[in-house]
Amino acid sequence: MKDPLINLKAAMDKTVFSEVNFSDQQKNRTLDLIETIDDQQLELFILAALHQTDQSGYDLICWFEKEPQLQPLLNDEGRLYIILHQLEQKQWIGSTWTSEKRPIKIYHLNKLGKKQLSMTKKETDDVLSHNAWQLNFKGGW
Repeated sequence: MKDPLINLKAAMDKTVFSEVNFSDQQKNRTLDLIETIDDQQLELFILAALHQTDQSGYDLICWFEKEPQLQPLLNDEGRLYIILHQLEQKQWIGSTWTSEKRPIKIYHLNKLGKKQLSMTKKETDDVLSHNAWQLNFKGGW
């Protein structure tokens, strides 16, 4: 995995922070946090995609590949299947196998997944409307 903090390090070297050093433990915690945020975003995009229609893992990969802004979230196909499994464990999504000669696992959104997607949308809308109100109140955009 490429180091997402590489640009931060370069920027800090040009400021008063050039003498600051992070321990390996601090670096690892930061990288873990970044990965957690990416996983949460990936979960939400999967839920949103399954809200539109039931899809196989391959269909989801194709969907991510069509969206350039989403490609960084999906470092490898294995990661998608790990997240899909975790979403099944949370009971946010379910799956069924097709009865074809070569069975395909099709994922669908469950009630809990719909609820999570709805709550996330409401939280996002609340934050956006609050920020818009603050910007408007302070006289600018």
